[in-house]
Amino acid sequence: MYSFLPTVFLSVLFLGMYICFKYPSSYGSGTGYNTITSRKSKRIWEYAQKLACDYMRKFLIYSIVYNFVYLIVYFVIKNLEWASSKILVIFNCLVFLSMVLGYFVCVESNLKLGIKQGKCEE
Repeated sequence: MYSFLPTVFLSVLFLGMYICFKYPSSYGSGTGYNTITSRKSKRIWEYAQKLACDYMRKFLIYSIVYNFVYLIVYFVIKNLEWASSKILVIFNCLVFLSMVLGYFVCVESNLKLGIKQGKCEE
C-alpha cells in the first residue's frame, strides 16, 4: 500500500507546480521558475516561465502515464511476494527523484540554450 505514495505525490507535485508556473505574479517576485539564470533580465524571466510551464505540462503527463502503468502492473502481479515489499517503495522514490531532477535539468539546459541562440534577447 505504501508503494503508491511516491507515485501519487509525483502527480500532485507536478500539478501544483504547473499551476504555480502557469500564473507567476511578476518579475523579481518569489513565485514562478526562479533561478539565477532566469533572473538575468525580464525577457529571460518571461521566456523561462513559458519554458518551465511547457516542460511541467510534459512531465505531468509523463507522471500520470507512469501512475497508470504502475497501477496496472501492481494489480496484475500483486499476488507475488515482492509486489508489496519495500523494493517498490525504493523504486518509486528513485523514479520520483529522477523525474524531478530531470525536469529542472531539462528546463535549465534549454533556457541556457535559448539564451545562447537569442530566443530571448537580453
